[in-house]
Amino acid sequence: MIEPFLYNKETLKFGSSLLLPEKDSLMNLNLGDSWMLTNTSSRIDSTIYDQYSDLRSGVESSTFSKIIFEVQAKRNHRYYILHLLIPTLLIALISFMIFWIQHFRAQIFIGITSLSAMIFLIVYSAPDVPKLPYNTFIEYIFIIGNLFILFGIIAAVANHRFLKNSQRKFDLLKICRRVIPLTFLLVLVAVTSFIF
Repeated sequence: MIEPFLYNKETLKFGSSLLLPEKDSLMNLNLGDSWMLTNTSSRIDSTIYDQYSDLRSGVESSTFSKIIFEVQAKRNHRYYILHLLIPTLLIALISFMIFWIQHFRAQIFIGITSLSAMIFLIVYSAPDVPKLPYNTFIEYIFIIGNLFILFGIIAAVANHRFLKNSQRKFDLLKICRRVIPLTFLLVLVAVTSFIF
């Protein structure tokens, strides 16, 4: 709490010590689940500015004080793994059930449900993903998951059309059962090695 400051006074007094809180109270700040507070500090610093000198009044330089608060935090990686990475991978893996189910409506239902769940997860996690000018690892995982879910839906539709219009019983989904999950894992490993 700052006491009223009159412009004809040269000093400013603070009525509460909350301006310079104790280190223990700063360490209890709630920064959310995705951040961990590592260190805090506060100090008073004085700077001399020669450009504010007044030669007529005899003042050669002016000293100004400032209060510096420093809060150091780091991202909680465990939060991102539990709340973003694992659900994204599980949704993508559940969508691969399309390749084992024979009923076309069930295949489309699983694909659309998985895609909707992935979109919900992206919207839900948008405030937690860092706002950076480049894509983060989590954003690449979101993109890859969405692409593989979409590919599963396209493969189911293509297989349905092919089996309906063809006399040969070539089942595209039997090939996709092994190829798509393996490709998904290889792409994840490639992105992980590229980023890290």
